[in-house]
Amino acid sequence: MKQLTASEVQFFLVISAIIAFVFGDGITAVMLMHFNGYAAEYSAVLRYFAVKNGLIAMFFFKVITATILIFIPLFAQKKDGSETWKINGFLLAFTLGGVAATIGNLGVIITGRVFVQPESVIIGFILLLAVLVELGDILDHRVMKLRSTTRPLLTEEEWIEQVYS
Repeated sequence: MKQLTASEVQFFLVISAIIAFVFGDGITAVMLMHFNGYAAEYSAVLRYFAVKNGLIAMFFFKVITATILIFIPLFAQKKDGSETWKINGFLLAFTLGGVAATIGNLGVIITGRVFVQPESVIIGFILLLAVLVELGDILDHRVMKLRSTTRPLLTEEEWIEQVYS
């Protein structure tokens, strides 16, 4: 059985973060405001945007801003892979935060009662983000230290040069 690389895990986490945080939370937020009124949305920014521009515009605003937020660390990531697990922790926090927000929204839509407090979801997300990014940073430092104590890895250009020369 093939072992997943950190980059493959990262790709999976990007997709899951987009599904959970962008679309899961975004669609259920639109449904929540449609069925329960604008005041049902906890985020003042999304609530204001929905009141001023409508639910569909608010959804697209959420999609664009959340997608940018998810992709910023990927563009800032170093090419040597020294921040791979830190970024993976960031993406995992967004995935889990999106799942929690989606569950909270669905709970209100289905039952009409709040059983997951929005404050708990936000605080949990922020704490999870801090912990997972820090754990990823620790893991990245250990991986880089391990790489420096073993034979140096070839860059892609060096590998191509050796294979095709």
